[in-house]
Amino acid sequence: NDFTSMMVHELRSPLGNIKKIGELMKSSKVLEDKEATNEYVSMLYESSSSMLNLVNDLLDVAKLESGKFEVSKRPSNLNELVLERIKFYTTSGNETGITLKLFWDQKISPEVPFDRDRLRQVMNNLLSNAFKYTPKGGTVSVECFLHKAGADLGQEALALGFPWISESANRTSAPLPDSVVVGVTDTGEGVSQENIDKLWNKFIQFVSTVRKGDDHKGTGLGLVIIKGIVEAHGGTVGLGSKIGKGSTFYFTLPL
Repeated sequence: NDFTSMMVHELRSPLGNIKKIGELMKSSKVLEDKEATNEYVSMLYESSSSMLNLVNDLLDVAKLESGKFEVSKRPSNLNELVLERIKFYTTSGNETGITLKLFWDQKISPEVPFDRDRLRQVMNNLLSNAFKYTPKGGTVSVECFLHKAGADLGQEALALGFPWISESANRTSAPLPDSVVVGVTDTGEGVSQENIDKLWNKFIQFVSTVRKGDDHKGTGLGLVIIKGIVEAHGGTVGLGSKIGKGSTFYFTLPL
């Protein structure tokens, strides 16, 4: 019932917009107004894109659950991909007064094996979430560094002078192999331990208290898909958070 309710809600808005715009564009007077026509075409594009993103998320989750989700890893330039995503989100940061920073460990090899399209999807989700829960005037940082098997991720990041919020001391996951670590740290409201345990579940969506005037509705599928993509690469995902201080969401790519 929850799933059906959520799908109806998410699809109704863009479908309603498309219908209304279609009705308006039947009028010859509207089509004679070039500026109005361009605006309606833009709205059609945004509404249809929203629907397509939702459908793609649902298909990805279906593939994950059926065991048919695959990635195509090839040696690619990770720095280039990260800079591309930072450049894209810098515009959003300027509009909201949020500063976007990059911290890069120069020891990372120029080429790392990963699926470029899927990793772009991961970066988009993590950066979008960071902006969603960061107040105006805050900071979002992207950190990339090499992890040596047996070392502590948080200590490695802090030794490099990177902003990093470590996981709670009760982390029990298996030791990580030599990996590239990519983290996104925000200065937002943080996530409680109770909610951390729920984050990787489907259709769980937490409401931001720092950006109340903005529309941040979603399906709650983003982190589930991130986890699936990273694990398909042989990596792992994690989160460190402190209430009132912010959060670090990270993933690893084994070397």
